[in-house]
Amino acid sequence: MSLFLEEQLDSPVGYFAGQPGQTLDNGTWSIMRKVGWGPRSSSWLAIDTDDPDEIEVIKIFTVSATQEPSAKEELKLLRNTIKTQIRSGALDLIGHFYEESPKGRHLCMVIRPLGSSIEALRLSDPESGGTLPLYAVQKAICDILSPLCKLDRLKIVHGAVTPDNFLFESVGAAKDIMEDLAPFPCAPVEQITGKDGKVYPVIVSQPMPHRAKWNASREVFADEIIVLSNFGHARRANGTVSLDAAPNLLPPEALLGGKVDTKTNIWMLACTAYFLLTGTPLFSLSYAESPVEKLAETLSTLEDRLAANDKLSPKDIALTASFLRLCLALDPAERPTAFELYSNKWVRGGATCSCGWCAAD
Repeated sequence: MSLFLEEQLDSPVGYFAGQPGQTLDNGTWSIMRKVGWGPRSSSWLAIDTDDPDEIEVIKIFTVSATQEPSAKEELKLLRNTIKTQIRSGALDLIGHFYEESPKGRHLCMVIRPLGSSIEALRLSDPESGGTLPLYAVQKAICDILSPLCKLDRLKIVHGAVTPDNFLFESVGAAKDIMEDLAPFPCAPVEQITGKDGKVYPVIVSQPMPHRAKWNASREVFADEIIVLSNFGHARRANGTVSLDAAPNLLPPEALLGGKVDTKTNIWMLACTAYFLLTGTPLFSLSYAESPVEKLAETLSTLEDRLAANDKLSPKDIALTASFLRLCLALDPAERPTAFELYSNKWVRGGATCSCGWCAAD
């Protein structure tokens, strides 16, 4: 059993052991709280020590991830492509620096604060086994199509179009951030001795709050904005792309040595939509052994599988199944582009405003 609830601070990958009040970048930033973590990094809300009106998130990579070529590629992509050509609907990089710790050198990215993920929202459902309402899923998919359209044009495969990378947009002004955080005191720091005999400051993540709850109304979801994050898996679509996502999320061409392009983004988007609606992966791990056969088998039972969610009406099931089959076409050329999906009837259910879901039937 692990000594640490979240990132393994005694791991050889070299996580950054931070805590509130600790300064970064030669005193430029002061850590306020931890807002998240993942296999390659941890993220910290920090305030500019010279300008209290500036509060941002510092994504601190592990020492191992800092040394990987993919970290430099992600930084280059965010700085030169995402920031200048996508602008909205995706992670917003403010700057970067390097920080030394007892573990080694860490790449640190300064990014605009974002809220928790749509996956965290799904997991917060205590009643229906980790599913979200259809209108919430449609809203998430519709919002993510905006950055995917731009990635299409730039010929970039995101590589991780998954619920944990769909983040709620947060308030940006420091005053608003402080007001939102006021009801949620910073988590306490606990000192834990790792397996290496060293003592580490341990603190749990507290993602930025947002209005939406797992069972929030249509109108509440209509006011939320969902952003695509984590470009650490992104690759240029040059025909010889190697992706590192879980095999059961990848299209057949990626598993069978075929040409990989931005239609992979569409495939993964469909897998995510199904997962958010049902709480189970569309494909099992055995899918990778014979993807073409497993795809045919899965598509033939799609309506029955969707019916396991008793909150979906027969009409909802038919429209959802049609949307999924479109995105999961075996031939990538037959899958729609992100732009083409905007006109899909199922997707239009998420293209709404808080005036009363004007795009819905």
